[in-house]
Amino acid sequence: MKSESQSLARVLDDEFRRVAVAEDIPMANLVEQVAKTAGCSPRHIYNYRAGKWSIPASLISVFCKRFNSTALLTQIKGAINDQAAGSHHSQVSTDDLNRFFVELLRVLRKRRSGSSIAIASSSQ
Repeated sequence: MKSESQSLARVLDDEFRRVAVAEDIPMANLVEQVAKTAGCSPRHIYNYRAGKWSIPASLISVFCKRFNSTALLTQIKGAINDQAAGSHHSQVSTDDLNRFFVELLRVLRKRRSGSSIAIASSSQ
């Protein structure tokens, strides 16, 4: 489980770097903006990015929406498929995962009063 958390932290860090460059804003400013949106401190964000703390599920949709990306969800999907393959079960279908993530985001959106992100079905 620790390696999945570390992988997710790397993806989060990559997303922060990508967005800082794309939007031409200093990393500290981006971290501050995201922390405010997420309802936590910049130190929390740095600890999530460094993999020191696990990223709470409730923040995944916040990050995905802010970065206009599903990179974190794709990483989670990969970890789920890797776990399924390791346990000798058949891999989870893309449709099943999309339904799961849509439902997860629906629940998170209710909790975060309006956060949302569209998930496009991938054709695999």
